[in-house]
Order: sequence, then structure tokens, then C-alpha cells
Amino acid sequence: MMSVNATVMVFSEEKLVFLKEKSSRVYSTLPYFVAKMVMEVLPTFILPLILSLLTYFAMGLGINFFQFFVFYFVIVLEVMTGMGFGYIIATICSDS
Repeated sequence: MMSVNATVMVFSEEKLVFLKEKSSRVYSTLPYFVAKMVMEVLPTFILPLILSLLTYFAMGLGINFFQFFVFYFVIVLEVMTGMGFGYIIATICSDS
């Protein structure tokens, strides 16, 4: 749920700037999208890895790399799903 809230708040502000800069032909959609995805590597993959390392072993869930990877993969999917819903909500809803 935090991914949705953060994405909606940030993307709503960025959307207005992006639309103005795109209409001014400063850049197109592809460079914006690539830059946004590169900048989201930290919250999408690194922070869930830290969370997974702390919680997986604190819960005593066995020391097996495959099980840990599945645990981490599920958390990353949850983060990506939350961000996706956030983008959908921010795109549908307008600020004006």
C-alpha cells in the first residue's frame, strides 16, 4: 500500500512537468521512461532486498537460497504491483 501512495503522490506532480516539457519538445516519452525506471531500481529491488534479509532470517525460515529467493521475489512483485496501481491511479486522476 505504501508503494501505491508514494507513486500516486510523486507521479501526479511529475506528470504536469512531463507534459509541459514534452509539449516544449525538451524530450520525448522514451528518455523520460528509461530515466524513471533507472531511478526506481533502488526502491524496487534494493530496499526489498534489505527488508527480505532482515525479516526472512528473523522469522527463522531456514537457510535455503531458493526459499529466500522466492520470498524476495514475492516482495519485489508486491512492490511492483503497488507501483503499477499507483501509476494507473495517478494517470486516471487529474490534479486540476
